[in-house]
Amino acid sequence: MDFMKNLDLPDLPKEAKSYFKWFNKHPIKPVSNSVSEEGAGSELRSPLMHFGTVAPVYLAVIGYLRQLHVDKKRLIELGCGTGRFLSYIKLVFPTLEVWGVDYSAGVIDYAKKNYGRFGVKFKHTPAQSTELKANHFDFVISSHVIEHIKKNEGLAFMKECERLLKKGGYVFIGTPERKKSQDLYMKNPTDDPKKRLTPPHEHEYTLLELKTLARRVFEPGDVRIDKLHNHPFYKVFVSSVDKMKPKKTIINTFTNFLYPLIRDKFPKNIFDFIVRIGLDLNLKYHGTSYQDILMANTISAESDKETAENLFLICKK
Repeated sequence: MDFMKNLDLPDLPKEAKSYFKWFNKHPIKPVSNSVSEEGAGSELRSPLMHFGTVAPVYLAVIGYLRQLHVDKKRLIELGCGTGRFLSYIKLVFPTLEVWGVDYSAGVIDYAKKNYGRFGVKFKHTPAQSTELKANHFDFVISSHVIEHIKKNEGLAFMKECERLLKKGGYVFIGTPERKKSQDLYMKNPTDDPKKRLTPPHEHEYTLLELKTLARRVFEPGDVRIDKLHNHPFYKVFVSSVDKMKPKKTIINTFTNFLYPLIRDKFPKNIFDFIVRIGLDLNLKYHGTSYQDILMANTISAESDKETAENLFLICKK
């Protein structure tokens, strides 16, 4: 129970202000179709999703790291994507040794080329079996990766997080809440690729499902789930999904036919471009901006009755 009490909920809007300043000072390099295929580079591919779902996970990680002694300790991100946010973490905590791994060679090449200069160490290896030294890292983090792993490999991923971690270390994992993501589009209990809202997502978790998985590896008292909220983002997101999901109207029937076609048949960078245009137009329709979305991120305890847009799992070894 001390573990539950010793970490206070971080101030995400405060962290967001600093991040947004850095974000604007460091231009994003274009990502190739191979990078887009892996779902990496959300900061460029879909800024709305980045600021409303991906960024809050990292902001929460930073907020918690501020409460812990990080000087000369080691952090690794499993499924680091382009490595952009890792470079920001390294800037915030310059004495922290920062590693990033990803199973995609193209993504790691991009990360080394564009963000290696910040002092982050990148390695090409799958998140479920990194083959890195056990008990070597003080912090293991992962933002929007576990949903890209098949459900039957989720346990292997969680075990790898525990294996890499030193005794007393922390795991921080962020992932979308299934009820407020995939289920908005259509129920998909078998994770049928043809019924997915987001093509690369192999399996999205509910809070109970994620907590149960974590407790198969960590002691129940050392597992905690926080809730990440963003009401302006969710309003835009729901509105966008509503235009695509199956309905018995002529317009929606056509839209629902067109969306899977573009999603499954087009190169992913073209798909991303089309989706980005739609989300941007919806953003303007609702009278909000990327900065507004970023600043609206908040975090609450699991006891909060409101269903979260994203789950933030914390485990201590």
